[in-house]
Amino acid sequence: MESQKILIIDDNNENIKVAANIIKADNNIVWATLNVKEGIKIAEMKSPDLILLDVQMPIMDGYEACSILKSKEATKEIPVMFMTARTDDESIHKAYQAGAVDYITKPIKKMELLARVHTQLKLSGMIKCLKKASVTDGLTKLYNHKKILELLNLEIDRAKRYKRDVSIMMLDIDHFKRVNDDYGHVVGDTVLERLAFVIKQQIRDLDMVGRYGGEEFLIIFPEINQSQAYQVAERLRKTVEALIFDDGLTITISGGVAEYSDEKTEHFIKKADDNLYKAKNSGRNKIIS
Repeated sequence: MESQKILIIDDNNENIKVAANIIKADNNIVWATLNVKEGIKIAEMKSPDLILLDVQMPIMDGYEACSILKSKEATKEIPVMFMTARTDDESIHKAYQAGAVDYITKPIKKMELLARVHTQLKLSGMIKCLKKASVTDGLTKLYNHKKILELLNLEIDRAKRYKRDVSIMMLDIDHFKRVNDDYGHVVGDTVLERLAFVIKQQIRDLDMVGRYGGEEFLIIFPEINQSQAYQVAERLRKTVEALIFDDGLTITISGGVAEYSDEKTEHFIKKADDNLYKAKNSGRNKIIS
């Protein structure tokens, strides 16, 4: 099982030692700090899987710290568990209002801490899986149609704000229906999966790709112009052309590239789609820019 990363924020060093020793014994990675402001910075930089947060601290109490963590984009999804000597209803209610998922009372008991930490890590993992599934295409593991459009809109906004280039490519597998008809849908699915893998290999880490629908894919190229995007697309086309599947099956792709020029998102996509249409209608296995 992969080690989980847990951040402890407490102004009492002895409390940190007790909690850390218990958690480390369960094969977890533990970061700790006595300074609440530093703890918030660590959470932003390292994205722990769980935060154990003391309530009574100088400068800023746990309630305020938790509210800050929940207000920041980088930390709002990290579950926070309070460690407190307070057991009155008002304090517990205040903890949940601040955004905590659970609390544990001091003095800390080993089995209780482990049980509560296990529960929160398990729940957090399940939520992450569900969120990932909601934006991922089940077959190719690429972004799904909804998510890739969301990302495109974000990139367009960024390009407009900072006066930077952004280009896209619409690509389609040539004669994919024949693959399904001649080899079966299992082979067709294999082709889609392998093509998705190859696309990821050929593009940069900051580029984004999603399954737009069927055998059609949309690739977003931040900060490069149409000519540069065309070069990437052409390299991808040649790589796909050289692939050999089982039974000697080969495939080709056609693509349309476009550069953003201050239009609506749907018009931007249509430019790339029109170029794809031209590529399909002028012999296939080519990129039109």
